[in-house]
Amino acid sequence: NNQEFDNPDIYRFRKGAHVDAENLERLFTQLGFNVMSYKNMKRKETLMKLIDFADVEGDKSGDMMVVCILSHGLEHGKIVTADGYKIDTELDVLRRFNND
Repeated sequence: NNQEFDNPDIYRFRKGAHVDAENLERLFTQLGFNVMSYKNMKRKETLMKLIDFADVEGDKSGDMMVVCILSHGLEHGKIVTADGYKIDTELDVLRRFNND
């Protein structure tokens, strides 16, 4: 959940975003998921967490995995990290969890 950004003049504080994060955490906990939550991550931290998560979780047997990224979004599937950089939904997120 990226709620605060290094440059608030460009990417404003996401008021109420913590409520969305809390609701998602509660929902997935009730559904029996092990929930991990991170806040205001910079681009490098986000990418490293995705890599680590895909590697570690890929070694475990499970039926499903859910990744929720709450932040400002931009055109063409871009997500803004807390330091104002962008990650690409397809390249940086989805392809990390491809079964190929």
